Amino acid sequence: MVHFLKDTVKTTNTFLLLFNGQQDRIDKSLQQMLRELQALFGETIWLNIILCFTFWPYDKTSIARRNSTGKTETWKINDFNLALQDKYGIKKNLSAVFIDSYARKDFSLGDKTQQLYFETEMEKLWNLTNNFQSFPLRTIQDVLEEVYDLRGENGQLKLDIQQLESDLKEKERKIQSQQDSISKLNSNLIEKERTVESCESDLKEKERKIQSQQDSISKLNSELKEKEWKIQSQQDSISKLNSDLREKERTVESYKSNVCQSNSFNYDMGTGICYKIIKEPLSWDDARERCRGWNADLISIHSQQENNLVFSIAKRLGRQTWIGLNDQAQEGSFVWADKSSVEYKNWHYQIPNGGRSKCVCVWYTDGIWDGHGCNYKKPSVCKL
Repeated sequence: MVHFLKDTVKTTNTFLLLFNGQQDRIDKSLQQMLRELQALFGETIWLNIILCFTFWPYDKTSIARRNSTGKTETWKINDFNLALQDKYGIKKNLSAVFIDSYARKDFSLGDKTQQLYFETEMEKLWNLTNNFQSFPLRTIQDVLEEVYDLRGENGQLKLDIQQLESDLKEKERKIQSQQDSISKLNSNLIEKERTVESCESDLKEKERKIQSQQDSISKLNSELKEKEWKIQSQQDSISKLNSDLREKERTVESYKSNVCQSNSFNYDMGTGICYKIIKEPLSWDDARERCRGWNADLISIHSQQENNLVFSIAKRLGRQTWIGLNDQAQEGSFVWADKSSVEYKNWHYQIPNGGRSKCVCVWYTDGIWDGHGCNYKKPSVCKL
């Protein structure tokens, strides 16, 4: 869905949430979609959403039944708004329309009540939509690209500061050179005053040179202050960019954590993966089947940090723990169950060979890998 929104739709002014009017609750798939939209676009997404209840008949019998039970249009809007406010912290009541799904059927065209309600609700929907402002669509890929751009700007600013610091040192060197010249001129001036009182013209010339040097110093000091101001401005910009970068990274981490939690998995911030522990001892194949039931697979390990995570789980369970590595397809050729590439390795001494096909577990004593018969029953770890 996010690729479709990013590459095709670009912008919209309305999100229309369709509900079966005969149902009283929001299903899990729609709840997940709303969480993803809220994570991607922030709280402003709720400013562009309209509730639409379909299968809402307007024949006389249906209208009379709703009036007698109290489950009218007003009750339906309040009930769903309260549910959305409770689940997502919305601060406003969303507008809603009611569409009779059978109003345009041949058997309903002669019912004036149905036709009047249908036209009224469609006009209401059109008016609500026209009052909304255009909403730019953003995906998690957009967030990652912004983070990448901020890092590039940060690096360029650092280079600019280095250049400014180099210029500052050159200015300081020139100031020191000018100050040395002033010291020398002052010395000459004193010497002239002691030896020749008649050299006033020379003395005035020296004073003029001194004034010229002091003017140069004043100019250099002014330029120095300007450079210092630019450096401070660049440092302030870097601080803001670093703050924006941390905020973007927190947004990405929050999104990943929400995805894990929505699937009842744990989220590990250090490795950025979603995982679930199966404490029940199972054979390797049964453990993998259990993981697949959650749209996951036995965990694959691609770094020391990920191995440390599985080692900590095995240590806590006090048992050797299954991971996804195995050579069931070809004896002696170990592959990950999730088809990812085998890069990181942590065998006990060397890759085991000979005998029957083997599946791999992590030892709870030191985190080292070892191959065992796949029918042995052990706890395991799934990775989403």
